Amino acid sequence: MLQEHLIGLVWPVGADDASREHLLLRAQIALATSLGVVLLRSSSGLEPLSSARVNELSDPLGDVLAALLQNQSVVRVHPT
Repeated sequence: MLQEHLIGLVWPVGADDASREHLLLRAQIALATSLGVVLLRSSSGLEPLSSARVNELSDPLGDVLAALLQNQSVVRVHPT
């Protein structure tokens, strides 16, 4: 259900199945990233993550989520 909500927030009008799969993967990675932060903060004692305040987390996490969910093609160079 959360996955569909995330896709609804970033779903471009007229997107085809390939675009849907691309966005679905990005939405799942965004969800996994957020859950990973929650788990590490609550159980690992990993510093400075565990003691970081909300305002210290909002910018970096916002940057990650914005990078994942914005509607643009990213060209990556893969080593051969």
